[in-house]
Order: sequence, then C-alpha cells, then structure tokens
Amino acid sequence: MFILQQELALYDLHQQQIAACDVQIEQCLMSFDTKTDQPPPSAKNKRRKTTQNAPAFDCGCSYIE
Repeated sequence: MFILQQELALYDLHQQQIAACDVQIEQCLMSFDTKTDQPPPSAKNKRRKTTQNAPAFDCGCSYIE
C-alpha cells in the first residue's frame, strides 16, 4: 500500500508539472506575432485526433488571426 501511495503522489506531481508547462507554452504562443494575410492551410488527411495527452489550452490556429 505504501508503494501505491508513493506512485499516486508522483503521478499527481507530474500532472501539476505538465499543467505548469502547458501554461508556459501558452504564454510563449501568445507572445508571438503571427498575423498573416494568408489563410491557414487546409487539412488533407482527416483523421481522428486523440485527446489523451492534449494540453489544456487551444494551441491551434486561434493565434494566427
């Protein structure tokens, strides 16, 4: 049971660190000047996206407008 508690504590710590990294990445993306006259390229392959390890913010084309 002790090992299980340690593993859960490490998992929670890693989730917090990942969330902190996501915040820093989002701040970096917001600082970019990405305004362009060209429309974003269209997707050629439409495949199903997985969201298991997706960041908690939209890192798509919302910063290119």
